[in-house]
Amino acid sequence: NFRKGMFMRKIFWKVTLLSCLISLFAYGGWNELGEGEKVEKTLDENGKVTTVKKLILGKNSNLKVKGKNTKGILVKGSYFQSKVNIGEGATLDIDIESSDKDSSGISFAEKRDFIIEKNGKLNVKNLFNGTINSGDILRQFHSSKEGKGILVRGVSVAKKFTTEGNTRIESSGAGIGFDKTTSNGQGEIEFKKGSKTFVKGGIAGVFARYNNVTFEEGSDTTLIGGAYGLMANKGTIKKGAKVTLMGNYGTGKFEVKEHDRLTFESGSELNILANNSALYGIRLVGKTKLIAKGYNVLRQIDTYADGEHSLNTVTFEKGSILDGNIDRSWNSQFLLEEGTKLFVPEKIQANLEIKGDLYVGPRSAYEGKQKTYKETVEKSSDVDTVVGATAIFMGKQAQRARKGEIKYGKTYDDFSANEYYTLKYNENSYNYKSTLNLNNGKIHLRLGTPDRLGRINDKIIFSKNTVINGKGELVFHKRNSSQVTKNTVFKILEEEGLKNINGTQGYYLEKLPLKIPDVSFGQLVFTTKVQKLNGRYVVSLVFKGIEADNFLLAKGETKTLNKKKEGSLEDAILSAKEVTIEEKSTLNI
Repeated sequence: NFRKGMFMRKIFWKVTLLSCLISLFAYGGWNELGEGEKVEKTLDENGKVTTVKKLILGKNSNLKVKGKNTKGILVKGSYFQSKVNIGEGATLDIDIESSDKDSSGISFAEKRDFIIEKNGKLNVKNLFNGTINSGDILRQFHSSKEGKGILVRGVSVAKKFTTEGNTRIESSGAGIGFDKTTSNGQGEIEFKKGSKTFVKGGIAGVFARYNNVTFEEGSDTTLIGGAYGLMANKGTIKKGAKVTLMGNYGTGKFEVKEHDRLTFESGSELNILANNSALYGIRLVGKTKLIAKGYNVLRQIDTYADGEHSLNTVTFEKGSILDGNIDRSWNSQFLLEEGTKLFVPEKIQANLEIKGDLYVGPRSAYEGKQKTYKETVEKSSDVDTVVGATAIFMGKQAQRARKGEIKYGKTYDDFSANEYYTLKYNENSYNYKSTLNLNNGKIHLRLGTPDRLGRINDKIIFSKNTVINGKGELVFHKRNSSQVTKNTVFKILEEEGLKNINGTQGYYLEKLPLKIPDVSFGQLVFTTKVQKLNGRYVVSLVFKGIEADNFLLAKGETKTLNKKKEGSLEDAILSAKEVTIEEKSTLNI
């Protein structure tokens, strides 16, 4: 029986070995798996790429690839042979550490599509253990060709990356980028319906500076990058797509060029958390729900119509929340629908039509603490992360940055919620003009207790080059009133310079139907006062009187007038709606 058992075991292992050989012959080894197969592969740790002609994962198969001191996987062969396809329900895990800046987790060098099918999974981690300096970053962003000088990529393609599945990429350089053989304008990245994507790159989430990126209906995409979450020549966010961007700049380019643009379809949703600017240096087209926070929410934006000098209107739809300044965007025109909120601490340089609410100051001043860029990015994954001004350091780089071995710029501090702000509308030395159209919009200001600099209220100054139209109202948010007296004056609005308005010299604020309510601190009531002072139109809130109550001196009660006291008994009697003095009461004068 013992010999018979040994004999049967030998037959079993021979059959198993034969099955494996047949499988390897049929599917081409570790890089070509049949349905349900599971394989683990360790790449050669010789500082070089591992080259294969194709990488195909059949339905529900699983391939795990790991390695150190490697430049990753290169898929390259003839056009008809080469293919990258992660099948339905299949999983490709790549976890490598590179010591060469020119490395990719996986690179597809042929002009064919890199495909992730429905419910397929791609997980790539390519962490660099060396140093990426500022010169490397500048060469990458100023190269004249896509892919030239790109550093430490998670995924690199020559033609097209398309996913209907789940993708997670973490890379010390660019998350997804293009090969240096990609012709400008010929590369594409598509996030299709049902796809769920998370990309975190030390320099850029998606680097498609000369190429195109599309977010289809039903896709959910998060792109994080030290410099840019998304950099694309043409980006399209379709109805029903949800896109989240984080970076020093959420998305944009260095300068606006006629053919660069980000197009939104109504019903799309764009969320941006930025250090410097949420949207920077790009043309915008269309309508979207935008929730954005940054030192600037918009910077160097234009909305020109193609080939024309007229401006299209970009609409931020109901539910949009913009938190930050609007800078150098004179060549743009935005409509904020009813139900939108715009929080601005310091400046607006754009043409706005506001049906929603404009708040002077940061969002945190009105709605409490908001998540910060640095904290959010550092906690976005379980990879050890340190965030700088234009770079994200992960893994061993993060450890070195924390020790001070890698120098990097610090991120902006958030605007303080405990200070008052002066919003300067269109202040500039270039003579650019801007228009504010209050289409039943509301302007919110805080006033009350002095801040650390002695300021007692938020304020707007409209520059001499600002046109103000429409109608609206002011809404006041009172803070602690303990130091407000009858002598307090709140200067809330100013307009610089007389203007020729329909042939008459005057000020826009003077003619603007702007509802300004009285406001009370305790029993002190303040009302509107307007003045023309040294070429300025100034709107202030000044003391009006004691809030009118009924005055009652009850039976047997004694009261004494004190004329020196603020809010005295005399004021209460003189301003009362009704005065009643009952019998046997005493009033001392």
